[in-house]
Amino acid sequence: MDTCKEYYFPVCNDSIHRINQHSNSTDRGAWSGSFKIMAWLYSAVNVTGEFTLELNYEDERGEHTIIIDQCETENSSHILLTGQKSIIVTGILSLAKLRVLIKSESQTKFNLLEYGFLANRIRENKNSRQKIL
Repeated sequence: MDTCKEYYFPVCNDSIHRINQHSNSTDRGAWSGSFKIMAWLYSAVNVTGEFTLELNYEDERGEHTIIIDQCETENSSHILLTGQKSIIVTGILSLAKLRVLIKSESQTKFNLLEYGFLANRIRENKNSRQKIL
């Protein structure tokens, strides 16, 4: 792919509430939590390229990008990226977005078939016990 183009496909531009659902989340100090994250993309035409699912977020320490999963495809119309990652947050989140970096010879149109962003431990609801996913 000597003449490849790089572009982002937005999966979820507002993931702050999903991160804050983790049972460890707090507005003060640093905390960490594990998340299961996935994105399933579809294109009407077969695509050859490199795909990287990224979580980009900003907290009191600055901006961070975590690579969730990567794959290379050759003549494929379906792309599934999935992974489980721990993130470290300090203070209040001001930005959190999930996106796929695409490197391909052509800028192909994709549709999002499904995505998931689940905390491994969900914050306790007042009316139920703490759920562990």
